[in-house]
Amino acid sequence: MTPTTIPPHAQVALHEGRKLEAVRRTREATGLGLQEAMAAVEAWEAEHPTPEALYRQDAREPGVAPSRLVASVVAVLVLGLVAWVFLA
Repeated sequence: MTPTTIPPHAQVALHEGRKLEAVRRTREATGLGLQEAMAAVEAWEAEHPTPEALYRQDAREPGVAPSRLVASVVAVLVLGLVAWVFLA
């Protein structure tokens, strides 16, 4: 098993946000030590980020587009203003 490959049931745990469970399952399936299993899980996670991880990464970077909620509120306000101008 390469360092960036973890068992499928560990991948499921990781996608559910249970990193420690993924490490435990990787250790049980591969016989790796704690540090090696943690490195394997983190390497796999870096190559296959979850949507939540991508969102957290985007939130830390400057110049990121506004969240969907803010964009939705702005769109509703603009549409309301346009409707008010044309219907008034």
